[in-house]
Order: sequence, then C-alpha cells, then structure tokens
Amino acid sequence: VEVLRELGGLTAVLREAIDLKISDLDSNPRIDANTRENVRQALLDQVGVASNRVQVFLSRGRLPAWGSDDGGTSNASEQAGPGRGGPRRRPPLGTGTHPEVDVAADDLRLWGRIDLVTVEDGGVTITDYKSGKEDPSHDDQVRLYALLWALDSEMNPDRVAATELVVSYPARERILPAPDAAVLRSLEASTRTRVEEADAEIAGASAVAKPAAQTCQSCQVRHLCADFWQQIAPSPSSVAAREWFDLEAIVVRQNGVKSWVVESAQGGVEMLVRTPSPSTMLPVGKGIRVLGVRKVDDDPERPGLVIAALGSTSETYVLGKFQ
Repeated sequence: VEVLRELGGLTAVLREAIDLKISDLDSNPRIDANTRENVRQALLDQVGVASNRVQVFLSRGRLPAWGSDDGGTSNASEQAGPGRGGPRRRPPLGTGTHPEVDVAADDLRLWGRIDLVTVEDGGVTITDYKSGKEDPSHDDQVRLYALLWALDSEMNPDRVAATELVVSYPARERILPAPDAAVLRSLEASTRTRVEEADAEIAGASAVAKPAAQTCQSCQVRHLCADFWQQIAPSPSSVAAREWFDLEAIVVRQNGVKSWVVESAQGGVEMLVRTPSPSTMLPVGKGIRVLGVRKVDDDPERPGLVIAALGSTSETYVLGKFQ
C-alpha cells in the first residue's frame, strides 16, 4: 500500500502503462496520430474498470519479500528484450514476486513472457492474467510456460520445476497441477515436433493459410488473406447487435453525408454503413475490406436492414490496391 501511494496510486500507474503502450504505436504506419489519440482516450475511459480489476488480482496474490541474495529482478522497464533494442539481461530469479519474466528454451528456439513468477521456499508459481473469457488454450499456455521455465538455464539455473500454475480471470482463478518430469518430457517432445513442422512449412515454396476464428482475429494481415474472407469472416446478418466484425463488400452508392449502401460479400446482404465523419469517403463501385465495424441496433423504421458503423480505429482497404 505504501509503495502504491508513493507511485501516485493505481490510477497513476495505469495511466503511465497506457502511455507506454501507446508510444509503441508511434512507428506503426497503419495508425496515424489521430487514431493513436483515440485509442489512448478509449483506454483512459476504462481506467476505473481496470483499477478495480487490478485490485482484485492483487488481493489474490502472494507477495513474498525478495531474498537478500536475490541477484536482480525481471523488471521489463530496466532491461532490453525482443523489440527493445538488444539482448535482455536475465539474472537468475531469487525469492520474491517477479512480473513480466522472460523465459527461453534455446534448444527449442522458443521465448515467452510470463506475467508473474512467484518464487518461495515451498515452490514456484507461474501466473498468467486473462481479462477475457475462459478458454482451454489458456491452460496449454501456462503449461508451455512451465516447460520454458524448466529449460531456461539463465533464469532458472538449478532447473527447479514449477509447482503450481495459475490462470487468473477477473471472476476467479484456475489452479492447475504443475506438470511432472514425465509430462514435461512429453511436452518438450511434442513442442519440438511442432517447431520442426513449422520449419518445414517456412522452407516450403509458399505459405499455407490455416484459418481459424480465434487466430485470424489477431492476425495483422488478414485483410490480405482470401482464406479468411471465404471461410472465417461472418455474414453481417449473423452478427449480434453491438458486436464488432470484419466486413468485405461492394460499395453500391452513397446514402447520406455519412452513410453508404453496400452489398456484403458474405451472404450478399445489402446493408448500410455509417462513417465517423463526412471526410471519410467510400469508393462507389469498388470492393472494400474493413477491419473492425460495429453492428448497430436494428433501425425501427427499417426492420431487417443491417446497419454497421465504422469506428475511429477501423481500417478500410480498397480491393485491387493489394491484390
């Protein structure tokens, strides 16, 4: 509590974290200054919710004091790392609670960043924080972290195995049994096979798309991928009101100062697309792909008409410019 007060409270810490994350976007050519500021403001609007959530996470955690022989911390702000301009200083972890710990298995050529590693006399706990819905893949993620931790000769020179795995959600924690030596060996073998398969694919003549709803959503080049639009992108009619989705369509005509009639490629639905300002123009007669549009509640005057709105962070691409 005293440390948080010295830092200005949780709100100050969260604001600083937001500014740090937004600064990472400065060199991104797909995001202009106005978009960055809109994203920053949207995050600031959620500071109250985030503060409550952080308090919940902190209240669950164990915070053992660092041992006097602790060789250092894994504080990401004090160390370089992937994308930070150089090799990351990675001293062995002593007793204590260590956030954002980089772990690596050189032989597997894999690297990961664990949200929290707690080292106590009784064992090592690996914690991963999740703000969304529960998913079985989160269990696989912390098991992989346990493998990387066990194989990391720098952070964990004594090769001490994790004794507890925790996936922490806003509403509850999932505590998983830590993998024993036999399970770790099996996981290492299967992971090695996956790495070898990935190497073989990369060495191939062309990349092979593997569309899946969960992975495609975080793909930064899905606007270029025909497989995504043919297999994953939803029909606008199937999307629930106020949900965000990606849209491929032909622009039919302008309907108003800030609205356009389009025909979606998924289902051939004629729909209305609203733009955030009159200066945002859609090319009539051309195909477009839009990443991030929000379905609007049904218009009572035009029942059955699908209405979607572009947001400040929506990305619009005109077909033909990249195909």
